[in-house]
Amino acid sequence: MVLKYGEIYVYHNQNEENINNTFWRFFGYETPVDKSSQILMIFDETNELFDVNEYLSRPNTASKIIVSFNHKPIHELPKSFTNSAGKIANYKEPIESNGVKKLCFNNIFRNNKLKTLEKVASLYNLIYIFNSKEVFVTVRIKSTEEKPRFIFAFDPDFLSNTDVVHLVNLLFRL
Repeated sequence: MVLKYGEIYVYHNQNEENINNTFWRFFGYETPVDKSSQILMIFDETNELFDVNEYLSRPNTASKIIVSFNHKPIHELPKSFTNSAGKIANYKEPIESNGVKKLCFNNIFRNNKLKTLEKVASLYNLIYIFNSKEVFVTVRIKSTEEKPRFIFAFDPDFLSNTDVVHLVNLLFRL
């Protein structure tokens, strides 16, 4: 399995600031991505930057990605997702070390460019696995709260580029 990589850029719409975003930031929490936030993505293999909303509005970009929840309180991550081929990837629970839950991204982002980026805590740091192998991973890298940046990795045998765009849209806009 050879993973492919890319970056995600989120731009929160400051003109549509709402009480929830202000509340989250006031208490030091991450600003959740909402419908007014712009999400841009770039796949390392093509180096093409595109807007997720614009991409999803194009013809021939349909996907059958489905996310599943145990129950849906505010900001719960989906326990699994089903890809276009009907295979189910499950959320990998963080490893607990000294009472702190951590996800290990070192083996996934091991090339020099991605390995040196400073990773920070985020609601959107996640790993989904299929048959004990990582098929979709996102992690936030050091960036501003108004313009958070993420790196991602995916298994191209499990997800197409279009599936990845749909999945990012679904996961980031819970």
